[in-house]
Amino acid sequence: MILWATGAFASSIAHLVAPEFMASGTAWPLANGWQREIAFFDMFLALFILNELRTRAIDSLYNLIFATGALSVFLGVNHLVSAMGGHWGYIHIAGCIANAAAVIVSLSLVLRKLCK
Repeated sequence: MILWATGAFASSIAHLVAPEFMASGTAWPLANGWQREIAFFDMFLALFILNELRTRAIDSLYNLIFATGALSVFLGVNHLVSAMGGHWGYIHIAGCIANAAAVIVSLSLVLRKLCK
C-alpha cells in the first residue's frame, strides 16, 4: 500500500508540474484542467491510503487492498486499450505494468486472507 500511495503521490506531482510531458506519453491530447483533476484525484488517493495505514485497522486495510486492486484493473485496462489502439506511449506502458503489478499484489493479499 505504501507503493500505491507513493505512486499516486508521484503521479499527482507529475500531472501538476509537467502536464505536457504526461499528456505527450498518451493517446490523449493535453487538457490542463483534466491533468489537474487527475492530480487531485491521485493526491486524494495517496492521502486516503496513508490515513488508512495510520489507523492500522486490519479489516479496513483489506477493504482498501481490494478497492485499489479493483481500481488498478480499470486503470490498467484503460491504458491497455489505448496502447492496443496503436499508441504505445511511455505513460501507457508504465500504466499497464504498474497496474498489472498492483492487481497481482492485491489479488495475492486478498486470496491469502480468504484462505485463512
